[in-house]
Amino acid sequence: MNDAGDRREAGAGTLAAAAVGAAAVALCDALHELGHVAAALPLGVPVLMISSVGISTATSSPAVALAGPLVNAVLAGALLVARSPALAAESRCGAWLFGTVNLFDCVAYLLYSALLGSGDWATVFAAFSPPLLWRPAVALAGAALYAGAVFGSLRVLRALVADGALSCADARRWCLAAYLAGGLLLTAAAALNPIDAWLILTSGVATGFGAMAGLTFIPSLLKDDDGASARKASAARFGLAWLLVCVAVSLAFVFVLGPGIRLSVADAGGERQGLSSSTGGSHAALLRRPSA
Repeated sequence: MNDAGDRREAGAGTLAAAAVGAAAVALCDALHELGHVAAALPLGVPVLMISSVGISTATSSPAVALAGPLVNAVLAGALLVARSPALAAESRCGAWLFGTVNLFDCVAYLLYSALLGSGDWATVFAAFSPPLLWRPAVALAGAALYAGAVFGSLRVLRALVADGALSCADARRWCLAAYLAGGLLLTAAAALNPIDAWLILTSGVATGFGAMAGLTFIPSLLKDDDGASARKASAARFGLAWLLVCVAVSLAFVFVLGPGIRLSVADAGGERQGLSSSTGGSHAALLRRPSA
């Protein structure tokens, strides 16, 4: 293939990575929040609103807070699916990226909650231990687990390269394109949140560019000689249908979940409640008590 053809192919691969990456991050975030809602309903915790930055509830519940990260932990199992050579190369690449962003989101949230004392894990640990005890321990555990998550994702990506699903060069482009597209998507959705402008930084930017920072580390760890197929062209070819679905998911996330969906304006007693402003956290609108 000539240089012009190589550039066109690289550009198409980068576009596909951005589209799939944005959709993967959108689904990661949306399913996290739906996990909170699914846990709240049987526990009788009134959910007032769901948005890309979190859910707003009438009361705080450690069980409801725990549900979001647990959903991401389960969805990180997509990394195991990505290792299956029986799947098409496109499906394996999509599964790797989806599993990676869920794994990073779940683990990075430990570190985030420990450092800032807010968010899902803070709600969980604060119910059982004073901050001086749980925050240092969780910060150390979060940092160690995040490093492990990066190398775990890298190991699966090396398998994809070895099997020829992605070339080494395309794998690097995938990481960076997905990182930028996902970060911009979460920031754009957070900019539309109806709760507090501060959430653009503490939820959109913190999750999109902070929690997913592992995607920027992986390219430097991926060696050119990783796998027998490292220098072959990528087998993954994302067609128009893939791209249209990914774009539709991303647009729905920004313009539907970004502004929020009001589920209830009343507490259990039927009295109207208002939504309070947020004070921080990835998915930081979670479980706040409405103002009087």
